[in-house]
Amino acid sequence: MDGQPVKEAMVTFTPSDGGRPSRGVTDESGKYELIYIRTTKGAVPGEHRVMIETIAPDQGDSYRGPAFKDPIPAKYNKKSQLTETVELGPNTLDFNLEKK
Repeated sequence: MDGQPVKEAMVTFTPSDGGRPSRGVTDESGKYELIYIRTTKGAVPGEHRVMIETIAPDQGDSYRGPAFKDPIPAKYNKKSQLTETVELGPNTLDFNLEKK
């Protein structure tokens, strides 16, 4: 984000025409690999809506502090307008997120 990789973010590709989404989690360098079903990697070819959100830390059942606020702006997750076309075969799809 703002030129820096985001680690431990969930990246979700949902087919625009409906169907099962594919998900992946970013590593330290911001790279991710999508999983379609358990051991099946990738995403179905076609147009997808993309959501990127930080995975909330597990604070236990007894935690009573403030609720987790995702540092990734809503325009990339809950209100995402991001779309990408997945082609048949290997794809490399990078996202340049900005806080503002």
